[in-house]
Amino acid sequence: MLLLVVKRKRKVYEARELPTVQQMIPASRSGKGRVALRVQGAWRELDAMTDDTGAIDTGTIVTITSIQDNEVLIVARQT
Repeated sequence: MLLLVVKRKRKVYEARELPTVQQMIPASRSGKGRVALRVQGAWRELDAMTDDTGAIDTGTIVTITSIQDNEVLIVARQT
C-alpha cells in the first residue's frame, strides 16, 4: 500500500497499485511525463518527473519519491 499526501488539500489518498508510466518521463527533470495509478479505487493519470539520468519508458513500474508543488509526482524506476 502507498499513501499519497496532498498538503494543500490536507488529504491523504491510499493507492493500492504501483504507478505505471503511461507517457515517457524525460531524464533529469527536463520535462513531464504521465503515470497511472489507482487512488481511492479509481484510476488516475498524473504528471510526473524524474531525477534519473535516463528517461523512463512507457510501461515501466515506478516508485514515487516525492511530490513537487503538490501537483507533480517525482518518481524513480522500481528496483
